[in-house]
Amino acid sequence: MDEVDGMGGNEDRGGVQELIRLIKASAVPIICICNDRQHTKIRSLANHCFDLRLRRPQKGTIARRAMDVARREGLALDGNAADLLVESVGNDIRQVLNCLQMWRRNSSTVSYMDMKSRIWQVEKDSILRMTAFDGVRSILDPKDQTLFQRQDSFFLDYSLVPLLVQQNYVDSIQSCHEMGDKSTRMSAASEALSDCDLIDSMLRRDQNWSLLPFQAVMTVRVGTHTRGGLGFPKFPEWLGKNSTGNKRRRLLGDLAMHLSSAVSGGQEAVRLNYAPVLRRRLVSPLLQKGAEGVQETIAMLDEYGMSREDLFETLPELQLPGYGEDLDKIDSKTKSAFTRKYNQGVHRSQAIAGAAQAGTGKKRKVSTAPEDLVDGDEAGEEEPEEDNDVSQFVAKKKGKGAAKSKKAGGEAKPRTKKKKA
Repeated sequence: MDEVDGMGGNEDRGGVQELIRLIKASAVPIICICNDRQHTKIRSLANHCFDLRLRRPQKGTIARRAMDVARREGLALDGNAADLLVESVGNDIRQVLNCLQMWRRNSSTVSYMDMKSRIWQVEKDSILRMTAFDGVRSILDPKDQTLFQRQDSFFLDYSLVPLLVQQNYVDSIQSCHEMGDKSTRMSAASEALSDCDLIDSMLRRDQNWSLLPFQAVMTVRVGTHTRGGLGFPKFPEWLGKNSTGNKRRRLLGDLAMHLSSAVSGGQEAVRLNYAPVLRRRLVSPLLQKGAEGVQETIAMLDEYGMSREDLFETLPELQLPGYGEDLDKIDSKTKSAFTRKYNQGVHRSQAIAGAAQAGTGKKRKVSTAPEDLVDGDEAGEEEPEEDNDVSQFVAKKKGKGAAKSKKAGGEAKPRTKKKKA
């Protein structure tokens, strides 16, 4: 079973579970091959398999093996030529064997110069062996690469490469040794990056993918101003910041929903005006009075429809750095007393949460028949009521319960015993 990490979706739903059942029942060994061992779909399958992990062979290992194969086939292959061949085909063993077989038909020796002059016939496109991090180095430090080669580097991952360029272009300018004002070049690179971001927003908002080549040109334009060496590129910090921003927007929306019954402001008003004041008023009794201020804080929470999570998790997330450390000053005894007291009662926030969940329940089905297809006479006719008596399906109670039901419903008719013939 090859590519088991690709098993999923609507077409292969339940395929992993069925494969596990097959492994348990089969007397013949089953070999499961995957590329991504850490994929979530493989976790359950790995518990029923012998985990044998293979690594990509190194260039020197393949070159030595290629020289051994060539010697057995009567082909004298130099070590440098073997290294060049393996590197040019991206460590592809099958491609190496195919090349040796082709060259053996015409000659019995292959030197380094012979390999260098003929390698263009068999080498793979170098862009296929590059990652997004290699593409960023190619864009920010172009050296002798052409414009089209740098554009191909952008298309390695057109979602990740612009973020990598934005994260690393300043370091590239700092390491540049060319003469000139670095601040001027940094300003020009920033403007090119802004143009790239504008095109990206238009592309994704309007789904106008014909703008993708223009975004590639704008990204390559950043590299024309940097032209500096770059080590291993830094991972984009924007991804983490964006994830944190989405989380805080979600928490702000939940807090605004909880406060909607007590305040009239929206999310912006809650964030700018209510959150700082509420945090200070809720935390002050716990800091000043300790365990004696627990009831006062809980009463204020209930008054505004807030929960314990809003106080200890949401409000600190919505504070700027340096302004939300008051909660850290509350001692553990006070927090424990607050938790015990809060769990003993029923609070307004629970009712608000229940109403929100009820609002997301199943809606009543509405007839989809168009009104113009219903005749006036048919619309006015009433359907006869159906007999919805389900008492015959209710199980009869035993003992006293059955006796009470008989008295309530009237006397039961005595059963007549059939006489035996």
